[in-house]
Amino acid sequence: MEAVVQQLFHQSQLDEQRNSGDQRPRPNQSRQQYIVQWNEKQLASRMTQMGIGGSQAVKKMVIAGNSHSSKLPLSNLQSILLSQMKVPLVHRECYLVCRVISDAIVEVGTSVLIEDLRDDVEELILFNFQYDLTNTTWLSKGTIMLVKEPYLKYSGGESGLQIRVDSPSDVIFIDEADELRLQAYGASKWYVPSKLTFDQLRQKGNDSYAAKNYEAALKWYKKAMLLVPDSPVIYLNQAACLLELGCYCEAHEKAGKALSSGADKRRLFTGELLGKAAYGMREWQLAIDHFKRLHHDYPSDKEVSSLLNKANDRLQESLTGDYNLNELYKQSVLQKKLYMDVADYVGPVEIVDIKGKGKGLVATRDVQKGTLLLVSKAFCLAFEDDLKADLCSITTFERTMETKKQALCIIKAIQMLRKNKHKASDLYALFAGDMPRGVEIPSGVIDTARIEKICTYNRISLEPEFDVSQVKEQIPKGEDRGSGLWILPSFINHSCLDPQKAWQIIKAVLPQLRNTYARRHQLKTQLISALVDSATFFMKINKHQEAISLLKEADEYVGEEFWHVYGVFIRINISYCYFALRDLAQAKQYALEAVAMNKLRFGWDVTLFKMLFPNLAKS
Repeated sequence: MEAVVQQLFHQSQLDEQRNSGDQRPRPNQSRQQYIVQWNEKQLASRMTQMGIGGSQAVKKMVIAGNSHSSKLPLSNLQSILLSQMKVPLVHRECYLVCRVISDAIVEVGTSVLIEDLRDDVEELILFNFQYDLTNTTWLSKGTIMLVKEPYLKYSGGESGLQIRVDSPSDVIFIDEADELRLQAYGASKWYVPSKLTFDQLRQKGNDSYAAKNYEAALKWYKKAMLLVPDSPVIYLNQAACLLELGCYCEAHEKAGKALSSGADKRRLFTGELLGKAAYGMREWQLAIDHFKRLHHDYPSDKEVSSLLNKANDRLQESLTGDYNLNELYKQSVLQKKLYMDVADYVGPVEIVDIKGKGKGLVATRDVQKGTLLLVSKAFCLAFEDDLKADLCSITTFERTMETKKQALCIIKAIQMLRKNKHKASDLYALFAGDMPRGVEIPSGVIDTARIEKICTYNRISLEPEFDVSQVKEQIPKGEDRGSGLWILPSFINHSCLDPQKAWQIIKAVLPQLRNTYARRHQLKTQLISALVDSATFFMKINKHQEAISLLKEADEYVGEEFWHVYGVFIRINISYCYFALRDLAQAKQYALEAVAMNKLRFGWDVTLFKMLFPNLAKS
């Protein structure tokens, strides 16, 4: 894997250099040449997946934090053809009408060959559209798309080109049977009238739903809706699919349309969908209102009573912070449930803008000891087992390697926002490194670059609490504790100062401490503490090389006088930094020094050290 990491860093640097140069007209190449090259690429991909030819089937992901997301509505864009494009260039204020003409290749992005309205051909790669990085069937031949502000870039070999899309909000899909929309975008030649009747299309959707293929079912229902617009039955079926996919806001909207379109005959089903969608949106009072109306009409229905009770429980949790902790412990530890059905609770705290400090979490009153401040469910969670294949991922803006779950957490966050757009303002308010805060992002836009940095600087790895007597039983299989993003708790990390401003203050104090010690040999402990605190800050934002320099400087002042206080801490953290930078030899050296110091200090042996620092021991 180390070789793959180094190769990935090297390739990302080459790609960055090539795509920072002068813009040139897109090279002309015959359609047949493109198809031949694509077939060769597809064959090579299949051979790699099968392990033929000695190639390693490792998925590679580069997180650059600068991906483009169009902020303009489609109505403000003009049509562009492939022949009018330049490379490398984001074609702002333009959209490309295209159609898929090949099977898909999926690594991390989904690659296909597309044609435009003039039959010119190019490779298109879509990132962050699917959480399942093994699904090759979601984007099929004949799919028609509008790509907003397409980015044509160099990729791979000397002459390799591709249109790269990182944000799912930058693509609009059009059904081949949607004659009016195809006409509007000059794509009437791709119109294919449906050969199936409304009832046949609905049945196809029902069959897909029964097979739990909800995305396919939605496509069939969409085709049926083209034949019978505003069909209450189709609205209901769409709402049911969206509910299963976790698209709660859209599910609530579709169920509401079903009700207003005359779905009275299926009032129980409609009401349940409305209530469940509101419950999924975590709008507890709205869910209660829906279920109360149902309970009034169907007082003997046990399912409705159960749903109403659940919604009432969640509302009470959100208002009082009173949880059934024994039940949650059983579900989490004994039943190994990953996702708890609980409400968020916000106690005497709030998010505020503090002048000169950024956003943070502050108390709204004097807080007594033992007061519950907040309970927060994760916005998204990702686990190693979510992807069976190997995934090598790097973050170029931090020069670090990511774990599989950390990389997947970014895709999961994008998918969660795609499904629940009403959560956008909460997510975008989080700290995103050097990106400005308070920027208004248009509704429906998925700002991928911002989400990449938000996840990088705010994600949390799960570290469960254990009963000492049951440690072995409570550690999940494979120690897969996951990586996630929590909205409100993330503000605790940044509640005092914006990290960049905090470092500016520390940086101003450090020279004075250094000078004082150099001249009078005073304030040594303050100097060591400032250096260690500064290094800890840089570790939190994944600037490991800077952290190493500060820790090594601190170690120079430690000496025999303070080695028992700082020596082990400094060496363990230097080891972690080197491990993050993939310098395993240095990581091992400093870990062994920490072991030796601990043996002198506490009598720890290597076995105990490994138990206390398992991740470091594995490195």
